[in-house]
Amino acid sequence: MKSESIHKYSQKILNTSNTNQNNLINSNHHHSSNDVRNVMLYGIPIVSLLMDGQERLCLAQISNTLLKNFSYNEIHNRRVALGITCVQCTPVQLELLRRAGAMPVSSRRCGMITKREAERLCKSFLAETEPPKLPETFSFDVYHSCAWGCRGSFTPSRYNSSRF
Repeated sequence: MKSESIHKYSQKILNTSNTNQNNLINSNHHHSSNDVRNVMLYGIPIVSLLMDGQERLCLAQISNTLLKNFSYNEIHNRRVALGITCVQCTPVQLELLRRAGAMPVSSRRCGMITKREAERLCKSFLAETEPPKLPETFSFDVYHSCAWGCRGSFTPSRYNSSRF
């Protein structure tokens, strides 16, 4: 099973590491800082790690799966607008993400966000929302400053297509 081998690999890394950042941090769920888990997000399994007591998901994996139809800039700008903080993982955690298949071997870093933040970000892109409707009587005055100086009123409800 892939998750068992990842867990064994994470334990091996922990046993050979002397740095404090790689020590186990236990939570109520007995989920250590270097345990790799899969979390379901909009029906897609996303890799998660426990970081500073919070379960965090791989933003790159979310971007490459759930948000693949949106550009890096769109995702970044929306994340910033929503006030979502991205935390960089440690080199050991990055290696775990690579082994779990969440990140390519060539990756040098990975941003992680909480599950709640991931849900908010994905919802902002994927939620089916109706565009706001204008009142039937809504209109605005128009003026064209060509030689004839045409004036008039534009009423969007009179048009049934986005092609004017």
